[in-house]
Amino acid sequence: MANTEETYEKLRQLLSPNVPGFAPLPKHPLTDKLLRNMYSEKEAEFITSCLNKTWEKVPLKKAAELAGRSLEEAGVLWIDMLMKGKLPYDGQENVFISAYLPGVFESYFTIEKDDPERMKQAAEAHRSLLKMAFMPGLELPIKEPSEFNPDAGWRFVPAVEPTQKTIEINKTIKVEHQILPFEVLEEYLSKYDIFSVSQCSCRTAAKLAGEPCKRTDENFCLGAGEAAEKSIKAGIGRKLNFDEMMELLKKASRAGLVHSTQNMQAPATFICNCCSCCCGALIAIKDMRYKGRAANTNFTPMIDDDLCSLCGICTEMCPMEVIKSKEEAGQTLMAIDLDYCIGCGVCAANCPLDAITLKKTRDHVPVESLPPLFG
Repeated sequence: MANTEETYEKLRQLLSPNVPGFAPLPKHPLTDKLLRNMYSEKEAEFITSCLNKTWEKVPLKKAAELAGRSLEEAGVLWIDMLMKGKLPYDGQENVFISAYLPGVFESYFTIEKDDPERMKQAAEAHRSLLKMAFMPGLELPIKEPSEFNPDAGWRFVPAVEPTQKTIEINKTIKVEHQILPFEVLEEYLSKYDIFSVSQCSCRTAAKLAGEPCKRTDENFCLGAGEAAEKSIKAGIGRKLNFDEMMELLKKASRAGLVHSTQNMQAPATFICNCCSCCCGALIAIKDMRYKGRAANTNFTPMIDDDLCSLCGICTEMCPMEVIKSKEEAGQTLMAIDLDYCIGCGVCAANCPLDAITLKKTRDHVPVESLPPLFG
C-alpha cells in the first residue's frame, strides 16, 4: 500500500489531466491542504487504488477488488462520495473521477454536503490557489505581457442584448466580420429544450473562505440538456424553459456578470455567469494581468461620445475595471483600455442611453468540440 504522501500525489495527478480547458493542480502545500480536506485518507486510498486515469471508468465490483475492500464497504464509500460531489455519476455502478477544475470543484461546492469545517479549509486553499492562477511562483505583476489565448479551453461570451443589437445593426450595413452561431447565446443554446439553474460553486467557495461575492448572492449557474437533467434529478438544479433561461442570462449581465463556457463551436452544457471577485479566470486577468487562461470574445465595445452622458455606470459595472474618464482636447470622455477588455458587453448591457455598442472585430473560430467537463 502506498504511503499517504504518495496517495495524495497520485490523486493530484488524477485531478490534473493534460487536456486543454482544464487547470492542473500544482504540486504545492496549498494543493495538499485542498485535497486532504476534500478527500479523507480512506477516500483517497480507494480512488487511487482502483483508478489510473482521469475519466477512466471501473465497475464498482472491480474497484472493490482493486482496493482490497468488500463490495458492501466499497459501495458505501462510493455512494457517500457521489452524494458529496467528490466523484461524478454516469447512471451506472462505475467508479471514475473528473478533473478538478472544471469538474470536481464545481460539483463539490455546488452540492455543499461535506463536513462544514473541511469545506471551509478546502475553500481557503482553493481561493489561495486562484490568486496564484494555479501557478506557484507567479510574480505579481507579471513581468512579461500576456495575451488572451484564442485556443484556451474556456472562453467569454458577449452579453445577450448587446449582441442582438449588433446583429440588427449589421443587417443594415456592410460588415467585415460576420457573427457566427457560437457567438450568439440564443442560437448557441437553441438545440436544447431543458435548462437548469443551480448554486454557483465559485461564489460558494468564496463565501466559505470568508470572501463573499461583491456583485450578487443570486444563483446564475446554468445547465443545458443532459447536464440540466442530471442537475434537476439530483435535486441541486431548478428546471427552466428556454425563455426563463434567456431572461436569467440578461439579468446576469445587468448584475455585472460575464457569460463564459467551453471554448468550442458545439453547444456546451454549462454556461457560467462570472464575477471578477470569485472567478479564477477573471481574477487572473483583473488582478494579475495574466490573460492566458481564457479566450476573449470576438467583440469590442465602442462608445458614442455624442450619446454618452458621463454617468459612470459603465465604470462601475465593468468586471475588468478598464473603463475610466479622461480629458482629451479640453473635453471629458469615457475611455476603454482595450488591452485588458474581454469584450463581454456588460458595459453595453447596462448603459442607460445605449451609448455603448459591440462591434465584431476578430474572427477566431474555436475547435468543433472538447472533452465533457464531468466525464
